[in-house]
Amino acid sequence: TGELKIVEENNYYPFGLKHKGYNNVINGTAHPYKFGGKEYNEELGLDLYDYGARMYDPSIGRWHVTDNLSELYFSNSTYVYALNTPIQATDPDGNIVIFINGMHGGSGGKAEYWRSYQKVNYMSGTKSFAGFSWHTYGTYMKETAAFDTSVMNRFGDSNSMYLDGSMGGALNTVLSTRGLVTSNLSAKNRVDAGYSRGKKEAKSIIANLTRDKTSGEIIETIKIITHSMGGAYGKGFIKALKEYVKTLPKEQQSQIKFSVYDFDPHQAGSLTADGETPTFQFKHQGFWNILGLGWLANQDENGKVDVQTNTGNSTDHSIMTFFNDISNMSEGTYKWDGKNWVKQ
Repeated sequence: TGELKIVEENNYYPFGLKHKGYNNVINGTAHPYKFGGKEYNEELGLDLYDYGARMYDPSIGRWHVTDNLSELYFSNSTYVYALNTPIQATDPDGNIVIFINGMHGGSGGKAEYWRSYQKVNYMSGTKSFAGFSWHTYGTYMKETAAFDTSVMNRFGDSNSMYLDGSMGGALNTVLSTRGLVTSNLSAKNRVDAGYSRGKKEAKSIIANLTRDKTSGEIIETIKIITHSMGGAYGKGFIKALKEYVKTLPKEQQSQIKFSVYDFDPHQAGSLTADGETPTFQFKHQGFWNILGLGWLANQDENGKVDVQTNTGNSTDHSIMTFFNDISNMSEGTYKWDGKNWVKQ
């Protein structure tokens, strides 16, 4: 019947130590890549994870050697893993693209918001009874397009973070009418929510940025991609990140660069770019496009914003209609010329 079987199961404590006694390997050959996707070295009884530059000991949650970039983190021990917060932070390669979604019905803060799917039917098997037999069928959702993946491919970054810029989506909108939650219909409320989340995430985000292996300088920019309601949330989020950056040593502050890409931001007229961050607004304007919601987000943001309108064939509001604009997204150093952000 083509039934899938679990051939290996691994469960871990927060710092990567494997649970004992019930992690089974069906095929007799354990997969070498485990916690954090890193290779587990059991030779000579070392039981260490190979992170490339150094080895990690999950039994004590510490590195066995110092961090070559420890001079950038005076407030943290040079041996700690993920800033001692492994549930919130990780130590990956360091690149990051932050996706902040708009209104949704349950896909908020997930990659699914940025992707489209098609329902596929398939024959799952055959059953029989009293001399009669018949086929059984199942369904699965097939991914047909992925906006987030296309953006990450454009930047060459594979590490992503997904945030819910609509504060709970449609459920929030319903509950807020009864005064049970703070309404997501207010741009200010979404800005405030983004700021609050940014305060919580700033330290781990900055810590995980890519650095030059020789000089230790930060060489990776922070890219924030928003859609619809996520535009306001993103303004608060980046404000909190930049406030945290200002607490770092001066030489490190100058290394950290941001860029913002707002796709059809809702209530854009209530939003103002900070004037320092290269900000790009991609807008679909179609007042008479009723079903495609082309009338929903026709305002321009305030401040130094590079606005691009109807660059493709669609005026729909859906993020899946903005693929044409991905080619206009480029990482680098920008300067405001009075009308546009110009790459140097």
